Amino acid sequence: MPAAPAVRRPALARGARAAAASLLTLAIAGLLVYFLLTPIAPFARHVYANEVRRQMVIGGVLLGYAVWLLCTRRLPPVKPGLDLALLALALASTAGVLGSTDRRLSLESALVVAPVLPLSLMLADPRLAPSAAVRRGALLALMVAALFALASVYRQWQEWLALVRAVDPGLGRGATLLPPTMPRVRGVGSHPNVLGAAFAVGLPLALGALADRRWERVLAAASLALVLMALFFTLSRTAWVAALVGAAVTGLGLLPTRRWHRAALALGLSGALVALLLVLFAFATGHARPGWLFRDSLDPRAEMRRVGLALFRENPLTGVGPGQYVSRYAEHGGAYPFAAVHSHNLVVQVAAEYGLLGLAAGALALAIGAVTLFHTYRSRTVEGRRAAAVATGALAALLVDGLAESPHLFPEVLLVLAVPLTLAVRALPGTSAVAVPPVRKFRRLGSVVRKAVPLLLLAGGLALIPWWWRVDRAAAAHERSTRAATAGRLDEAVAEAGRAAAWDPTFAAYRFQLGAALTARYVERGDPADRAAAIDAYERALRLHPRNGAALVDLAALRLEAGDHAGARAAAEALWPLSRGDPLLQLAYAVIVQRTGDAAEAVETYAGLLALDPTLALTPFWHNDPFRQARYEEIVERALARVAEITGPGPAAEARRTAIRVLSGRASPDLDTVRAAAADAPDDVALHVALGRLLLAAGQMEEAGTVLRAAVARQPDSADARAALGDWYAAVGRMAAARREWLAAAYLGDVRAGDALGQSFPPGQVPSAVISLQRQLLERTAITRFYLLFQTFRFTFLRHEPVPIITRGDWLDALPIEYPQWQEHLQRWEAERGAR
Repeated sequence: MPAAPAVRRPALARGARAAAASLLTLAIAGLLVYFLLTPIAPFARHVYANEVRRQMVIGGVLLGYAVWLLCTRRLPPVKPGLDLALLALALASTAGVLGSTDRRLSLESALVVAPVLPLSLMLADPRLAPSAAVRRGALLALMVAALFALASVYRQWQEWLALVRAVDPGLGRGATLLPPTMPRVRGVGSHPNVLGAAFAVGLPLALGALADRRWERVLAAASLALVLMALFFTLSRTAWVAALVGAAVTGLGLLPTRRWHRAALALGLSGALVALLLVLFAFATGHARPGWLFRDSLDPRAEMRRVGLALFRENPLTGVGPGQYVSRYAEHGGAYPFAAVHSHNLVVQVAAEYGLLGLAAGALALAIGAVTLFHTYRSRTVEGRRAAAVATGALAALLVDGLAESPHLFPEVLLVLAVPLTLAVRALPGTSAVAVPPVRKFRRLGSVVRKAVPLLLLAGGLALIPWWWRVDRAAAAHERSTRAATAGRLDEAVAEAGRAAAWDPTFAAYRFQLGAALTARYVERGDPADRAAAIDAYERALRLHPRNGAALVDLAALRLEAGDHAGARAAAEALWPLSRGDPLLQLAYAVIVQRTGDAAEAVETYAGLLALDPTLALTPFWHNDPFRQARYEEIVERALARVAEITGPGPAAEARRTAIRVLSGRASPDLDTVRAAAADAPDDVALHVALGRLLLAAGQMEEAGTVLRAAVARQPDSADARAALGDWYAAVGRMAAARREWLAAAYLGDVRAGDALGQSFPPGQVPSAVISLQRQLLERTAITRFYLLFQTFRFTFLRHEPVPIITRGDWLDALPIEYPQWQEHLQRWEAERGAR
């Protein structure tokens, strides 16, 4: 009987260790899930609250790890060589910040991914958590993130079904059960492309875990299946290819592990990915060309790489600094600002932001990592070879994704990559904990570096806590100012913005908000003191950061109000290089030129804008000002003459001139000409839609229906084609079919189709779901004008954009000419619905 307690003690100890391992697994999974599901600042709805939560998580984890190290009197273990790689990356990042033209701004951007290094050190510590716990935690995190992603897709499908049932319950049969376009992951993490990159990098981890014990194989298989499904619905074609390459590399690496059935399964899954690509190839060789799959991204990405290389040439040694790409894109003639948040290439982005030092540090880290993985793979242990194969596959996936994206800018992707890399380092023979030695043993420089680097990285991570404490006070005041301005409490907005600017005077974002709040108060009350204070705030902000187009517009408008035409013109001249690709800033520039220059110069400026975008002729912008109304014909004539400056000579120029003539009301499109052009361009859906509408207007119903149905079959998710087909169905008296097509077009974002759908119902019978959809479409139409201003500010400063983002002016009149009518219809539907 006395021996019983001794028998129970090992069992209790094993149970305690198992419970501790389970808790560590859940803790690691929770950390990774938080990073995967939480967007970085530019994508967050509530920027300040999002960042404070992130800081609390990172600071709490690092502080807890530091306390644990102090209690155990140990240093984080780092293999020889890897310390040099980590040091090189840290030094290159520091050099990029110090070499930046705006160090404060670049420091903010660099700190987005900086915590990944100390967090990776923590994951690499085998004394903190066993390798199995780290691997299971990562698999669990990927599975949870995939479930959230799939849930977002399911919600979109439910939203579509609700619309279908609201419009007509009889529509809910056959093809209408599916949305008109492939649902894409929404509201999960930073962006679907980023989530896709994380899934592609994590996929090899799930493949390698198929060789674990039975219940772990179940976890790995479930994670693998969910990740593959969620990866598809990210609709990130680059991530698909990256996942294919990573899975293939992992499968090949698992072949010599003597676990042939599991390696065969890994290769079979790689074959499944190949089959997926074959399915996509079948799509490519078929007739349909859905936009979600065949969207053009090669030209925009090439243009963004060009701008990145131009920035690299400005400062080849250290680059222009982190966070500078977005604000510098326009001045280098970037033609695709809507997607220009980075250069969409890992190497080019590193070169642009960190220069040759960054490229050298990255190459050194990659070389050391390759050597480490090689030695791990050469080990005779199955665990070592599997860890090396998984890490190599994950690294290959990252590099392939980096050909068309910049995944290194997102901490969630880097942290997922850190898991297989740290597991491979753990499996390298000779890795062990490093005890704190006496000072006399620090004799060789290599030993000093090996022991100092992890301490420096951990100290740097802990130093973020007081830094965040210092900057968050001003960030909180900035957030309160934007909320107060949104609510119309302008006195409070000005006061809070002033506090933020006083507490953090070197950060231009806060002075921009102060200028915006003062400008709004001046517009409301007309106090010259507010105008003078706003001018001063903007001038100070632009000295810190001269590349804010909205601030230059406000400054020019304020100077005009003060009678300073020369100052307004100077602000306009600074604005022009920043306005390329942003129609709102271009219109603002043209209006300021009109009010500060002579008539001929204003006509030329307006003509250039009309030649750039002929659809401006369909807005009330030209009729809300006596000068533009009187000179409209002259502006159109000059636009026709200047088309070749933009398109060059040839068919493109003639097509642009035709568009200007038609949209400005000078001519009607010739049916035979458009029919011939459509015959010469069978893949041009927009041209076939135009032909179908012309045939419909000419009363040639049969041919119009044939053309429009073919256009929808060619590109089922074309809102224009769906709306035009709906108009044709209505014209031939098939109202149920017309509503089906209008609903699809409105779901795809066509506000005209939403209006036609609502107007097709008797008074008081417009479904509430249709009213809600149209309200969203109108709000989106109004706010889309400011999208580039929002994007540029958020990705530059990682703060909420100023409120209001730009002051009132004629430049806000460039909405569709039917917009007031759509608003009137919506208000009537709501009133009739409420009266029932």
